[in-house]
Amino acid sequence: PKTAPKALFIEGDAFLVKVQGNKWLEVHRYQVCEGLRWVGKKRKERVNARDFVSLGRQTAMKEMIEYLGNTYDMKQTTLISNGDGGSGYTKEVFDELCGAAARHEFFLDSYHVNRKIKERLCFALELHEPLMQALWRDYDQHKVECLLDTAESLLIEELDTAQNREHLRLLRNYLERNWAHIKPFHLRGLKGIPKAIGAIPTG
Repeated sequence: PKTAPKALFIEGDAFLVKVQGNKWLEVHRYQVCEGLRWVGKKRKERVNARDFVSLGRQTAMKEMIEYLGNTYDMKQTTLISNGDGGSGYTKEVFDELCGAAARHEFFLDSYHVNRKIKERLCFALELHEPLMQALWRDYDQHKVECLLDTAESLLIEELDTAQNREHLRLLRNYLERNWAHIKPFHLRGLKGIPKAIGAIPTG
């Protein structure tokens, strides 16, 4: 019989693996688990975890969908997903995976968001930490906009380059486009569900 968990946690990502010579292969991976449990006093492990790995994203995704359909009754399940928002790992792709789940909450992976901030604001290192706090601790769009305005005000003299202005423009668009998916776990009304996935910020 199929099980009906309160929550399922799904992650997806792609990574490069070096093979013979200087050749690199892109590997696609989807992971699912039912939560976390303590193993001893200091370590946690995923509950009923399964990984689906393939050189073809569609293959890995198809195997995941088949597994979910054969294993779970998700009519009362909240599905929580985590991805970097890149091609093949957007909310729309995870919507396909969630099938008949009662609810789906997609999180943009905080590691990738923070990396994007550091890359785009390479000219304003002092704003990295305040901007991350405005996102993950406060989730305050006005604070974020003020900090980005501050970054723009720094674009004078040698910092006022076409590249830096483009970096800032791209970061503004990225945060605005993904604002709903950046919303921290504790603000999503997920009481009773653990933070059992990837780099979702604890908030």
